[in-house]
Amino acid sequence: MANYPEINPLHMNHYYSTSLQWAYLACLFFLTATCIIFIQSIPLFLFDENGWVENLQIVILCFGAIICWHTALHQNNSSDKHLWYGFILMFCLMIVRELNAFRGLLYAENSMLLGLSNRTYSRLIMSAIGLLILYLFSKNHIEKLIHSQPLPWQAGLLCLFYIGLQYLGEHGLFTLGERGVIIEEISETFIYLTAVLTMHTYAIACTHRENPKSAAALLAHPQR
Repeated sequence: MANYPEINPLHMNHYYSTSLQWAYLACLFFLTATCIIFIQSIPLFLFDENGWVENLQIVILCFGAIICWHTALHQNNSSDKHLWYGFILMFCLMIVRELNAFRGLLYAENSMLLGLSNRTYSRLIMSAIGLLILYLFSKNHIEKLIHSQPLPWQAGLLCLFYIGLQYLGEHGLFTLGERGVIIEEISETFIYLTAVLTMHTYAIACTHRENPKSAAALLAHPQR
């Protein structure tokens, strides 16, 4: 696998400037605080299974998969391509999770096959995909990619914060009750959005290595 040289900081800062990163964090915290303050007024139907918010999450995850697919196409090394295939599968796995393995969409929720429930089969399939992702990551040395472009600390802390909120919402703690689903789904949405933006950062780094001109095209406002 080819080494990943660090991307020119000017390119990264031009797209993800410090002020832009802090603005993103401020927007997420503002939206989170607003949801918590007005949680009793937010319609619950928006957060139903396969509802509006979950559909938004799927759209975000699809964007992540498309970014990874586009990046894989621009890799000259087969090992690099396989690494990005792992990222594609990662987003696909999250999509399947949000769709409950298509339960209730493609087949009945209580359907059985060979004496086993569909939930058992879906868990086995999702576990197999997860193992394949880990295999692709380990075989193609994901640590080299992370070493060349370290995970932004803001993204790491943000995901940990929202994972904590998601847990609180899922279990209805602190008198959230059934409205905990609002905090749960909002937290998952922001985690997915942060993951997609982070992957875009890595996509710019990898495309810059393979084709500097193509990487510059990924920037919203190319440098002059």
